[in-house]
This record gives sequence, structure tokens and C-alpha cells, in this order.
Amino acid sequence: MQPSLIIRRIILLLWQIPLAVVALCAAGLGALFLRSDVRSFRPRLPEIRKIIEAQKAATPTMPPFLISCLRAEGVPDQFTARCLLSQFGLDDTNSNHRHARALLWTGSLYWHLSGEERDLLYCAFMNDGAGGLGIHHLASRLFGRPVEELTDSELAALAVASTSPSRFIKDHALLETYSGKLLHCIKAG
Repeated sequence: MQPSLIIRRIILLLWQIPLAVVALCAAGLGALFLRSDVRSFRPRLPEIRKIIEAQKAATPTMPPFLISCLRAEGVPDQFTARCLLSQFGLDDTNSNHRHARALLWTGSLYWHLSGEERDLLYCAFMNDGAGGLGIHHLASRLFGRPVEELTDSELAALAVASTSPSRFIKDHALLETYSGKLLHCIKAG
């Protein structure tokens, strides 16, 4: 064989190795997602559908335009996945496991539920909350008033705080920044 042909084959082989590694990693992540979906999410899908049906009968607290602004930030699905994990007792004490499981459940939400169903599920958790952190409890904790008496800027702050209550209750400057962005989105839309 000629040296140039050997070099070409070596380069071709080296080029295929990273592609094989990427393919193996993608296959592993896909298998992890499917395992989580089949063993953890799908058995609870009938219970999730019951929550959605109950919310369809109720009047949603969050206006649709506010949910769409939050959806642009990717917030409702992450929040809903965390609330579902908490409701079903699947939230781990290890933060890495909790975040990974929430990410997998967010993917399952996209896979199994329509956008309207995800919004209804989000509204259900906003109303009832997870662990006593529903929208009514947060309104009284943050502003000392019921939801019905809040101004638009306070409602935006409440919507933002509901996505990660412990984070935003501790850091009011961050809460004001994010609620300002949300108000700007609402006024622009």
C-alpha cells in the first residue's frame, strides 16, 4: 500500500471514532429517556389526565397570555414536571437526581400531552400548589393580600415567584428583574 492511502484510511478511521462516540452517547440518553418514560411517567398518566380533566371544569387562575409569555421562557413545563414529581413522591433529596428526573419528565410532558393540556396542568398546580406553595399562599406570603387585590406588576411577580418559590422569596431583586421582563413581554404581545 502507498503511504498516502494508509494516511487517508487512518484519517477516515479517526473521523469515524468521534461520530461513533456521539452515536453511542445519543443512544444511551435515548434509552435513559425511554426507561424513565415507560417505568415512571406512563403508569401515572391516568392520574395526570384526571388532574387535567378537573382543571378543565375549573376556571383557570392564570390568563392565557401570561402562560404564553412564561412558555416563551420555558418555565411552565419545568415547573409542572417538578410539581408532578413532588405530588407522586418521586422528588429525590439529591439535587442532581432531582434535576435529571425533572428534565426527563419535562420531555415526557412534551411527548404525551398537548400544549393546552400542559397549560391546564400548569394552572392546576398554580392554583393548588405543591407542598403548600400554591398561588394563593404565595400571594399572601409575598404581598399580604389575596390574588384578587394584586396589581399587574404584583401578579407578574407572583407568576415568576411560583416557578421557583424558595429562590425568588429569598432574592427580591431577582424577582423584580424577572417580573419586569414578564411585564415587558405582556405589553409587547
